[in-house]
Amino acid sequence: MLAGALPLCGPALAQTATPRMQPSITALLNSGYTIAAASSDGVSQFVYLQGANAQGHKQAYACQLQFGPSGGFRGCLVLP
Repeated sequence: MLAGALPLCGPALAQTATPRMQPSITALLNSGYTIAAASSDGVSQFVYLQGANAQGHKQAYACQLQFGPSGGFRGCLVLP
């Protein structure tokens, strides 16, 4: 389960994601990843996905969605 990895997501959340370089939430779900957790602070929504990469190694992503007029999908980062 991803619960053990969630405390490690702080450094990943401080980084800036580039959506063009990272997969979308839909692409991750279509490749077998599942939503493990979600959180919100009222401005941002974070969706945490877990699954396996193309080599079969377990991997987790944190994806950010921003609320408000300038909001939208901000990108997904691989968690350490």
